[in-house]
Amino acid sequence: MPDKDKFSIEYFGASDIGLIRSENQDSFGKFPVDDLNLYSSKFQLFFFADGMGVHKGGKQASTISV
Repeated sequence: MPDKDKFSIEYFGASDIGLIRSENQDSFGKFPVDDLNLYSSKFQLFFFADGMGVHKGGKQASTISV
């Protein structure tokens, strides 16, 4: 593929604890973790798991999901 037809992406993850909670339980990630080649036969998967808020184990649940 000619270079002029290629594109790139930049990404980051950010989450806010808000004004009420004492712990941010959100998690995010990317798969495959170390592969940024958008033109490989593999795919790029980005995901976010919202924490459970006031529920016990919310951080663990979002971390395991990611």
